[in-house]
Amino acid sequence: MKKIISFICFVTYSQIFCSNPLVLEKATDGAIFSRQQEVEQLNIVDDILDNSQCKSGVVWRPFEEGEGDIKGIVLHYTVTQTYELTKRAYYNAGVSAHYTINFNGVIFKNVPDGAIAFHAGASGFDGNISLNRFYVGIEQVHPGYVEKGKEYTGVWSNTILG
Repeated sequence: MKKIISFICFVTYSQIFCSNPLVLEKATDGAIFSRQQEVEQLNIVDDILDNSQCKSGVVWRPFEEGEGDIKGIVLHYTVTQTYELTKRAYYNAGVSAHYTINFNGVIFKNVPDGAIAFHAGASGFDGNISLNRFYVGIEQVHPGYVEKGKEYTGVWSNTILG
């Protein structure tokens, strides 16, 4: 499972940050393989978060010495209905992601290059602690699901963070 998740993360990372991203294809025998494909440059909108609007500290900070050797990405989803509500949640909670992908596919750059986003909390993976120092955070705007009993119904939640 760890290898599958790592591969999915790598493909997502390559689609956002590389000029020749990987594309997954299925061979006639059912095997899945990847290849690089020339694509148009993605439209990434700069919308750097303003630390002065944060209600609890800051939402990002510059790398310090020994930080910033990027080892991978962490994918999240927001449990908000819109990008604007996601930004409000960032400011209210003092969290952030380097990039936020809106439900319509627009990608917003929220944290400058050379800075830490606060997306992974108290975290550790593969011998690293405080993953914010080494992992790019990518949030997908997604409203979540209403839970009925212990099974997801697939019905959108109407919860608004604020």
